[in-house]
Amino acid sequence: MTKAATTEMTSIVSPRESGMLRTHRVVGVVCGPQPAAVTKVGSQTFVTAVTHKSWQVYDTESLDVRYIQPAAQETVTSVVAVGDTTVAGYSNGRVGIWHKMVPIAMSSEGHRGSVESLHLLGSTFLLSVGAGGNEVLLWTLPDSLTKPGGRIAGPTRLNLGFEFTTATHVPTYVNKMLIGGRGGELELWNLKTHRKIHAFGCLSDDSAVTALAASPALDLVAIGFESGRICMINCRTDQVVFTLGTTESRASGSITGLTFRTDSGDHNGVLLSSTSEGDIFVWDLAEKILHSSMKGAHDGRIATLVAVPGEPLVVSTGTDNAICVWIFDKPDGSLRLLRRRRGASQPITHVEVYGDSTNNAECNDLLISSGNRVGKMSLIQQKQNNIWSISNLTKATAGFGSRMKWRRAGDGSLGAILSLAGTRLRQYDWPNVITAHKGSATATVWSGYQQALVNRQLEVPDNKSEVVRVAVSDCGNYACCGMKNGEVHRFNLQSCLYRGLVTKHENAGEVSILEFLSPSTILSASSKGRKLRLTTIGSGPKSTNKLREISLPAGEGTTAAAAVNGALVAVAMTRGEGVLVVDLDSGRVVRRLDKLKAPVTAMGWSHSGQLLTVADSDAKMVIYDLPTASVVDRVCFASPVLALCWSTGDAFLITTHSHTSKYGALHLWTNTKLLGGSDGAALSAVPREYVPIDEPEKEGVSEVEAGDEQNTAGAEVLSNPVSYLPHTRGAITLSDVPRTSWQYSLRLDEIKERNKPVAPPTKPESAPFFLPTVYDGAKPLFAPLEAAATATDEEPEKKRMRFEEVGDFSSALDSEFERKIVDRDWEGALEYLKKQTASGLNLCISEIRDDNLRYAVEYFDAMATTGRDYDLVQVQLSLFLKFHADTLLESTDKDLHNAVKELSKRLTTNFKTFDKDCSRLECLVRLLSGTQMVAMAGQ
Repeated sequence: MTKAATTEMTSIVSPRESGMLRTHRVVGVVCGPQPAAVTKVGSQTFVTAVTHKSWQVYDTESLDVRYIQPAAQETVTSVVAVGDTTVAGYSNGRVGIWHKMVPIAMSSEGHRGSVESLHLLGSTFLLSVGAGGNEVLLWTLPDSLTKPGGRIAGPTRLNLGFEFTTATHVPTYVNKMLIGGRGGELELWNLKTHRKIHAFGCLSDDSAVTALAASPALDLVAIGFESGRICMINCRTDQVVFTLGTTESRASGSITGLTFRTDSGDHNGVLLSSTSEGDIFVWDLAEKILHSSMKGAHDGRIATLVAVPGEPLVVSTGTDNAICVWIFDKPDGSLRLLRRRRGASQPITHVEVYGDSTNNAECNDLLISSGNRVGKMSLIQQKQNNIWSISNLTKATAGFGSRMKWRRAGDGSLGAILSLAGTRLRQYDWPNVITAHKGSATATVWSGYQQALVNRQLEVPDNKSEVVRVAVSDCGNYACCGMKNGEVHRFNLQSCLYRGLVTKHENAGEVSILEFLSPSTILSASSKGRKLRLTTIGSGPKSTNKLREISLPAGEGTTAAAAVNGALVAVAMTRGEGVLVVDLDSGRVVRRLDKLKAPVTAMGWSHSGQLLTVADSDAKMVIYDLPTASVVDRVCFASPVLALCWSTGDAFLITTHSHTSKYGALHLWTNTKLLGGSDGAALSAVPREYVPIDEPEKEGVSEVEAGDEQNTAGAEVLSNPVSYLPHTRGAITLSDVPRTSWQYSLRLDEIKERNKPVAPPTKPESAPFFLPTVYDGAKPLFAPLEAAATATDEEPEKKRMRFEEVGDFSSALDSEFERKIVDRDWEGALEYLKKQTASGLNLCISEIRDDNLRYAVEYFDAMATTGRDYDLVQVQLSLFLKFHADTLLESTDKDLHNAVKELSKRLTTNFKTFDKDCSRLECLVRLLSGTQMVAMAGQ
């Protein structure tokens, strides 16, 4: 692999940093719409799924993420896997090979456009497809897929003569690949000779071949068509064996995947097929009939369907950002969902912190809306992410004996969510989240405890207007619905009973702003007015509501949205008026934020109330500091912000964007003003221009164009491996040696004592006696031990040590470690000890001669100075003192005593610095988590 290719592969992502924000990570992404790679390594099965510019590897036992590939500059468009090696295709048309997270090789050429699909033939050949199936390239993979420095040979262009759709390898057909086309073509190609072997003529269906799967039986291949039909053909005789298909299966769309069940269960041949409508069908090949089906297995097209070899498990992925593992364990032999990981499958239009800010466990959850679904995302444990169920939509009533109204207009489906509100305070008592859906005159109720839609609804009597805005009080007892005709109605959330009209905006505009300021005070505004209305609910049965209106300054725009922060309300205006910050107590506009001229798409307050973040439809975002009336940051994105919010403690800003909406991505940006710079330098100044923060740079390349020498130096830095040396003076780094390795070194005596046999081995009572025997033909003869006697008589003189040939007898007894420390090769000595086992490490340190103790002390002093591999060096020092402490105390060597004193001073200084840093870190963690505040309040 060339140096340029190495540089390109190792330049993963150097995140661009604005004046305040820096890329942190992306949450909520499970898998992309591309097909995933399912591979078995030993007894474990892994799933490699594309996630925009990276990929994630899951295990099928628990669907835990094993590792996440660092994000690349180009979008990953396809992946295939060979064992624990991944081959990826990129949007720039190139192909790369990675062994886990280590780059192996990158092609220097590629497609004119992006790589659309990849197909492997063993571990030798690779087919890459581009240009809508009209460009097929053949690559030869390196001999080793685990050692860096390999080279991908090729590409060779295959002239198929038709549009490529899918391919598979048929067992026992060496170097051959079966290729399907858009017009129903099916051909067998030899990839080694680049020649077409045979064009199959037995297929009568002119629709596209969309799926191929080789059967466990020789020569048999299953073919799926765009029409929904499935054929089983014999490749050797070019004949159709039988055809599968029902009215139900054909109505489910085109075939997207085929796989055979290969475990040793009680079955006579089972074929599974997936469709573009998200259904999975199980076919009985012995009876040639449909055995069972899983309707709605995925919400949308199924991209991957693979039966795990030798196990009754099936893995599927879809365009709904979900990975499912199914199992054959029902008495009738049908599938059952075993486990699933799922994220948002449509653009996330609303996100807010779901929990009490005083509860550290709850404040890391986010409440989101995506399409017509509600979900909860965790910033800590991604496995807890879940999209809430809507199975109650199919129920006809609210439950036995319930007087609650429950009916859905039309076909019972839900439109897109227009507004969402909820509070976690009451989730264990009653349903606590409500949503307004497009085209619905009722508000839908969800339970955070059940994580599902409940069969209740908020319905205004004798009303046909649509609900466009909803709000829930902080106490969780009341809810409000804003209607399209300008009315605002109140409900009791526990009983879902109607509690009357709150107010009505007379200008016939729909409710654009609806917020609870308190359980009895409601803020509302109309989309056709420039007034904010505060309605206070009367406390008595005969009391009337009190109204108060705040008129905004004259202008052409009207109110569009609002964000409340105590007595301050940020109101987004239409027609380029920006955002007005209104003080509700005084009724005055205290800030006018007009830096953004495009319509506002999202805005939100920080939890401290100091920062206001505003994003517009031009993909720009501005962060304002309200007390100083100044802009603290300007950034722009690849696509407009759909929703945003600040995490509890203002450590992170969470945003969603349309360009990653198909992945269900929530982007987290670190607040560097709160946490400080990564290198301890001064914080960045406010940028004058909008910084494209989500367009990362290559490492070593500055925003300011440098000269050729600087670019060359940057490339050299990229080609070098990652440095594990501390970046700042006084810092330390931990070793990459497994903990068990050095942990066993400290307890080797205990392990030997524990493993000591209880009794010595006993001699067997009667053991067979064997005589050395040779054969003269068929006659056995006794063979004396002549060879042994000869070897004994000839005591090799060359094996005896000749003292006259040894210049320094003491140095000849030095170990490899001692020779390195005598030569002051500290780096080599450390690497040598890293390679030792627990017993080997004990032996190396225990056999250091007294003459070399000073060099050993100097070695530990040098390692303490660098701070590298801190934990491993401390273990080595502990063993060194264990074996040689008495010798150090009794020694009269002044040089040795001076070296020990210097080492003692160095260790004392390092510990004080380390202890101070830990104390500061502990204070910071307590400050951010609130534990320090709670402790002070308790005192």
